Amino acid sequence: MTFFLNKINYYCFGDCVKKNIKIILIGSLIGVIISGVFVYRFYFKKPNDKNTVSVFQAGVFKDENSAQKKANELNGIVYKDGRYYRVYVAVYKNEAIIARMEEYYKKNDINYYIKSLNVNSDYLNVLNKYEKMLEASNDEEIYDDLNLLLLKKLESNIL
Repeated sequence: MTFFLNKINYYCFGDCVKKNIKIILIGSLIGVIISGVFVYRFYFKKPNDKNTVSVFQAGVFKDENSAQKKANELNGIVYKDGRYYRVYVAVYKNEAIIARMEEYYKKNDINYYIKSLNVNSDYLNVLNKYEKMLEASNDEEIYDDLNLLLLKKLESNIL
């Protein structure tokens, strides 16, 4: 009798469990592959560096008046990004100039965060010209004026 019950149990439940385990393993494998593709695509893939510039962000505000006050204080601009107002004080692509601006802001005790932004190619051409002018000069007095000029052109060229 035990032999008979074991055979019934095996045929009724044994094959079903094996089939279910195969289906569960295949489904899990497909899920891991799909999630791996999404993780790679959104977290590890680098942005297009061709049209990427570095922006010095001096603050993020929910209130436009507070952002404008900070921008006026630092000679920057306010950029509305969704429901936040971001204060940008400089924008560059050239690594040597970015390092020079970092020194300048640290020396003047200005807190900042460097953020990457994608811009159109027309703006990059303008930025390259101004960066060449800045490379040729060591005068820190032109930084604020040049930064403000570049930032005003940036507002309409962010992708």
